[in-house]
Amino acid sequence: MRLNVFFFAFAVSVSSFAQSATQLDHFLDAKDYPQFEQALRLAKLTPAEHLYFDGILADRLNHPAEAITDLEKVLPDLRQSSPHRTALALDALSFDYFLVGRYSEATSLQAELLQKYAKEFSSGDAQGLHDNQSTFALIGNAPPQSISGSHTFTVATHFDSIGDLDVPVEVAGRHESWIFDTGANISAISRSAAQRFGLKVSTGQAHTQSGATGKEVPLSVAVIPTLTFGEAVIHNLVVLVMDDSALDIDLGKNGHYAIQGVLGYPVQAALGSFTLTNGQMDVAPSAPITPRSVRLYNDELNPIVTADYDNHSLVFLFDTGNGNAELDARFAEEFASLFKSLPSETAVYGGAGGLRKIPVYHLPSIALRFGEAHAQFDKITVVSHKRNVEPLDHLYGNLGQDLLKQFRSCTIDFSTMHLTLGAPQS
Repeated sequence: MRLNVFFFAFAVSVSSFAQSATQLDHFLDAKDYPQFEQALRLAKLTPAEHLYFDGILADRLNHPAEAITDLEKVLPDLRQSSPHRTALALDALSFDYFLVGRYSEATSLQAELLQKYAKEFSSGDAQGLHDNQSTFALIGNAPPQSISGSHTFTVATHFDSIGDLDVPVEVAGRHESWIFDTGANISAISRSAAQRFGLKVSTGQAHTQSGATGKEVPLSVAVIPTLTFGEAVIHNLVVLVMDDSALDIDLGKNGHYAIQGVLGYPVQAALGSFTLTNGQMDVAPSAPITPRSVRLYNDELNPIVTADYDNHSLVFLFDTGNGNAELDARFAEEFASLFKSLPSETAVYGGAGGLRKIPVYHLPSIALRFGEAHAQFDKITVVSHKRNVEPLDHLYGNLGQDLLKQFRSCTIDFSTMHLTLGAPQS
């Protein structure tokens, strides 16, 4: 009863100041997607505003075809009326084009963003525009990704030396273990793997920003004609090709670990849902929603998960390639009282592109609620300053394996866009 009262009060409060589109703009800019989705149901909008906001929501809920229909219709009006909304629409539309394999059009929209609307974005976002445009351009007129075979199957999983969840794939007759990484917005392989598979690698280069360090990492692009994952066959899989050194992880006394491949979001979004239990992954087109389910959103091919803290609905990057949960500068700013007595320390972050020193706090404990599921994180790192890395600078943190390992099972469903957490570990 108490929970129902809270949500009723929340709906009333949203209704009271969501009568104009201005508040919806605010929620989008702040990436407060739960508030945006709720407010959109209650808002009074013009037909053009409805097309725009409905298209953005369709994009965030992994419905690229619907988003394309709405945003293409409203773009002529937006270009005449609102540079800021035009920028957001073009950005969303470019990634929807990417998901459906319209790579040349995605490249053109990113170029338009750079030429006419870069000032509508932060400096970190602007760097991302450069990276996206140059990366999409390398793909050229490649055929769109498609999937044949079954979408319902089970594969074995294991954790590798760096704590990432690995799944079996087959490429060019070779059996490999690739990281299953929701935080990889495009699948990736090492340059030596591209050579093993006999792939044609782009001659030009682009760059991507390391989520751990914020450093720019050079890359090329290739297309894998067929990749087998369980009983599904992925055709024309676009992969980033990175130098082996960029994917080499220094384990200190334990030597090095060479990442060979990463299975990223575009494959996951096309397949549907993934239920992880001890040592296996069950893949299906979709999964049931339960009281232990919370909403997922898509932001430039980055999954965003919602969680409740202190009666606040917060948004986090959901990155299964991230071992240790952490909070970011937005959390430190909005809940500053938690850190008054905590000393600031320096942490060294490593990832693609090398190392970076970042000032942090270490919060003794924090509890988050995911529907009826509860998770606790002890000695969690809190980055105290923005690091010019998108989308993390706009989110409250990054959750991955530290969250999932607290439960006997979890289901990541990109069809209904929900994360469902099972019974807690005993």
